[in-house]
Amino acid sequence: MGVATFGRLFTAIFMAAALGLFIACSVSVPLTRLAFLSYTFANETELRIGMWGSCTWTVGVDGTLSGQTCSGRGLGFLVDLQNLPGRVNTSNPYVVGNLSKALVTYPIAAGLAFLSIVALALRLPGLALQVGGLCNVAGFLRTDGQVREAFYPNVVGGLASCCWIGLSGAILAGVGSVIGITGTYKETREHGSLIREKEKAAGV
Repeated sequence: MGVATFGRLFTAIFMAAALGLFIACSVSVPLTRLAFLSYTFANETELRIGMWGSCTWTVGVDGTLSGQTCSGRGLGFLVDLQNLPGRVNTSNPYVVGNLSKALVTYPIAAGLAFLSIVALALRLPGLALQVGGLCNVAGFLRTDGQVREAFYPNVVGGLASCCWIGLSGAILAGVGSVIGITGTYKETREHGSLIREKEKAAGV
């Protein structure tokens, strides 16, 4: 098994892992309990913000969550802060979910990772630039700042599981892309050298 074949194999493994992580982020709150941002207000209510909406739960004495209430599903949703406990600043009753429009890069990245795997299976050079876990940092910080401005000091939380899952996916995809580029480059050089040797042997 040559270097190029090993390169394709490892690229496929890294891309498959990245694909799974990007898909996990793409089915965040309210479809599952995975979230990009998570907060607990006055030790009474937990808010989780995902790609397609947000949900709140009542926090029990033992830390269990109950009484799930979710926003409408879609991009650009509003997170209603008005009825959450511990609110200090009343000037901003909503957090605009424009962040969710940026998070669409996650399913796009999943699609690119899948296409890369298909390209590898067909023994074609495949490269996907997955930036979902990296390009939304500004959006995370802005939304986090809005929530903290309205509730500080009665709020704890911040970046949640999907942030780290997406970042891990981006790193895996980046490593897979580098391995794929390196393997394709070496394969091209080896193929070129073989052609030149045959031409030289044939006296061309």
